[in-house]
Formats: sequence, structure tokens, C-alpha cells
Amino acid sequence: MSEEQRNLEVVARLGELWNAGQHEEVLSLYHEDAVMTAAPNWLEPGPWVGREQIARNQRDWVSAWEQIEMEVERVEAAGDKVVLLGQWHSRGAASGIGNITPIAVVFTLEDGLIKRFDWLESASEALRRAGIDE
Repeated sequence: MSEEQRNLEVVARLGELWNAGQHEEVLSLYHEDAVMTAAPNWLEPGPWVGREQIARNQRDWVSAWEQIEMEVERVEAAGDKVVLLGQWHSRGAASGIGNITPIAVVFTLEDGLIKRFDWLESASEALRRAGIDE
């Protein structure tokens, strides 16, 4: 199996675990010293460094939603990078209001684990960062 294929499988597993509500198990896919950043337009752009900070951020984020699921529209690998494009389908825990939000993420993997997780503002930015043509 190629490195790119293995990386695609790791990201696919992340999506499966997330949508199954197994958010703590998602953390096992990260390097101990992984880094996560959010797009500059987010309230908290990070970075979050290490599994513990990523776990805390993830727990805080999940607690705001009654329902949060990922719909994957495109996943593509380029070397150690995997781009995931899609949408979040969510419903607020307090408000009950539904929402659909675009997802544009670049994962950088090392040794079969996520080393870096960058949320970006657009699909085109994510593809550009990974060196993938639109």
C-alpha cells in the first residue's frame, strides 16, 4: 500500500469515527505532538498543540452541538497531505437551530498518524496548500 493510500485510509477512519460519535477514539489517529489550527475567521484560531489541547478543544466544540456530522464530498492525497472537503451538518445544543457549514481541511500525516490539521477558509485554499490542482 502506498503512503498516499494509507493516509487516505486514516482520514476516512477519522470521518467514520466522528460520525459514529466516537470523538475520543478520533484522538488515537493523532501524533502525540500534533498541531491543529483553525481558519483566521474563526473565533479561536489556535493553534492547539498536542493531543491534550486538541482533545480539550474537540470536547468544547462538540458540547455546543446537539448533532454534528461530517459529509465528505472530496478527499484527495498529495504526498504527506490529504485534503478533505465537505460540509458539517449541525444543530445547536441550546438553540436547536440547524446549520450547514463548509469544511476545507488539510491534514499532514507522518508514520500513519495525523501530524497537522489545518482548517482553512475555502476549498481552493486547501487544494492550493496541498499542491493539488482544482
